Amino acid sequence: MVLNIIIALLLFSGVVVGMKRGAVLYILNFIGLIVVLIISYMYYRPFARHLDFIKFNVDKESALSFLNSELVFYNVIAFLILFIISSIVVKTIIRMINSIANLPVLKQLNGLIGGVLGFVIHYAVIFMGLYLILLFPNEMIQNAYNKSDVAQWVIMKTPILSDYFYHWMIQSKII
Repeated sequence: MVLNIIIALLLFSGVVVGMKRGAVLYILNFIGLIVVLIISYMYYRPFARHLDFIKFNVDKESALSFLNSELVFYNVIAFLILFIISSIVVKTIIRMINSIANLPVLKQLNGLIGGVLGFVIHYAVIFMGLYLILLFPNEMIQNAYNKSDVAQWVIMKTPILSDYFYHWMIQSKII
């Protein structure tokens, strides 16, 4: 019962957030994240070579003592710097583009499609969360799942997602 309420609230919030943000913003944020990751991945190594002014002093009691190499340290710092800077640039561009989607006629359509996208995205996240949580042999989790018609429906009645996720987990040797 509690799980049913949680799932319903998450799906409802997906629709509300999706309608507020709109489809254009959802799509642009997704594309923007991919662009930011590509930029950060492509340029972190060359950029890391220029960060030697940052001193790498790690003693054995430091939380960073697991880093055995200066190279790893500089690569992580370079990736984070590039990720943050490119995220700021991409978010600025996205805000400018999204302002077009707020024109009177487009705003309603953008919100409606955004609500649908929000529902679908939240549904997929709920599905993956339930699927992963059910892998744990915990009696409390299993009981909550067995008492929730909605959770069972999400797992059993989503054939494309269920098949894809199951095959992915087998190929990855997760289960």
